[in-house]
Amino acid sequence: MDIREAEQGFDHPVIGDDTLPAMFEASAERNAGEVAQRYKGGIYDRSLVAEGVIPAAPAGDYADLRYEETREIVRHLAAGFRDLGVGAGDRVGLFANTRMEWAQADFGVLAAGGVVNTVYSGSSENQTEYLLGDAGAEGVVVENGDLLHKVLHVEDELDLSFIVVMDEPADGSGAAAAVRDRDDVLTLGQLHDRGADAFD
Repeated sequence: MDIREAEQGFDHPVIGDDTLPAMFEASAERNAGEVAQRYKGGIYDRSLVAEGVIPAAPAGDYADLRYEETREIVRHLAAGFRDLGVGAGDRVGLFANTRMEWAQADFGVLAAGGVVNTVYSGSSENQTEYLLGDAGAEGVVVENGDLLHKVLHVEDELDLSFIVVMDEPADGSGAAAAVRDRDDVLTLGQLHDRGADAFD
């Protein structure tokens, strides 16, 4: 019996019919103008800032995203993931520290119908290969160039159709070259823009 069959046979009053994406949408509708996420400037080289999706916060200062803004980001990421081929039950690795973009990518994958497979940011290359391969991940979202390097080092052993990088790669880096030279490697900001173009 696989997990899908087990879930169908599980009847418990605490488990409702709502999905996490539906619960997020309902919360965003109820709290549209309220703060959903807060981020600090100068910590990450966010590709969502580079693409103009979210405003840059001055180094050391905090900026807020309201639920309506976060919902739009999640919807566009979901459409971007669907455009990359993510559908019901498809596994997507999430290889990053817990941060604002982690949650956005997580909800984006779920809203596209996918299943998130978490890879701890401290995982070795061998662990990364095992965790992504064992899950049958079709793609992976990585936090930065260092984690991208780990995935690129083991990608021949995996069946990935795309890699998304949260942070804007530094000019001249291997990560920047991968984003520039490969159609299957893009930044989270580029995925957002792709989804915004495809959003229905």
